[in-house]
Amino acid sequence: MKSTYLVGLALVLSAIAHADTVISAGDVFHQTSSCTVTGTAPYGTCDVIGTQADYDIQSVKVTLGAGDLVTIDMYTNFAGTVNCNGGGGGTCTLGTWGNNGVLQAADLFFYDPSSPGTHTYTVSGAGSVIFDNPVYAVPLSSHNGAYVPGTLYNVLDPGALLTAYSLLHGSESGAYRESQPVWMPSGESVAASGNGLHATSNGDGSSAAKWDFRVSFTSTALASLITANHGTIGIEFASATCGNDILDGVAATPEPDTMGMMALGILGVGVVVARMKRRKA
Repeated sequence: MKSTYLVGLALVLSAIAHADTVISAGDVFHQTSSCTVTGTAPYGTCDVIGTQADYDIQSVKVTLGAGDLVTIDMYTNFAGTVNCNGGGGGTCTLGTWGNNGVLQAADLFFYDPSSPGTHTYTVSGAGSVIFDNPVYAVPLSSHNGAYVPGTLYNVLDPGALLTAYSLLHGSESGAYRESQPVWMPSGESVAASGNGLHATSNGDGSSAAKWDFRVSFTSTALASLITANHGTIGIEFASATCGNDILDGVAATPEPDTMGMMALGILGVGVVVARMKRRKA
C-alpha cells in the first residue's frame, strides 16, 4: 500500500513539473478598465483614440512548456492585411495601414520584474513615458532591415528604443502616443530562433479580439527568467507603432511550489483515510 501511494505521489509531482505554466495579462479592451501607465501626460489612459477599435489589445498569454518551449499568444485587433502561407496554416506576414499606410505592428517586450530599471522617453509637447527596461523583444513585423517576425532578440540597449514619434513624425496625421517606445533599435542579437508568426481569426473585434497572433521558440534564458521570478514576467506591448493601445505590467501565475504542496496535501489525506480503513478492518 505504501509503495502504491509513493508511486502516485511521483506521478502527480511529475505531472506538475511538466505541466504548462500559463501567464496571462489583460489590458483595456474598449476602455472598460484601467491599466498601469506611469508618466504619460497628457494621455492618462492606455488608449489615445478611444473611438478606434483598430488598436485594441485584449490580452497577452505566455505559456511555458516542456523543454523550455515558450509560446506567446497576443489577442488584439489589427487593421492591416494578414497574409499567411498555406491558407492560414503556415507562417504569416502583417501589412501596413493608417492614413498614409505607415502603421505597423509594434514589438512585444519582456522585462525582469524583480529588477526592471527604467528609462524615460520624452517628446517635446507630448509628455514623457517611463518605460521598464526590456531584456528581450519579439518583432511581429520585419523592420530595421533585419529583424525576423517571431524571433526572440536580446535588448542590449534599452535606452535606445524607437518611439512612435521617431517612426511617424511627419508621416501620420492622426493622434498617437508620441513618446511611447514601440520598436527595438537596430543591431540587437538573436536570443532564440522562432517558429515564425502564426495568425488565427479569433473574434469580431468587439466582444473578442479579431486575431490571435502566436509566436513560439525554445529559450532556456527566458524560461529561467520566468522561473526565477516565481512564474511572473514583465510585459510591455503597444499594438501598433502609433502606440495607441498599450499593455504594461507584470503577469503572474500560481507558483509551482504551491501546486506541489496542494498535491502533497491531497495524497496525505488519502494515506490517512487508507490507514483508518485498515484499522477498522
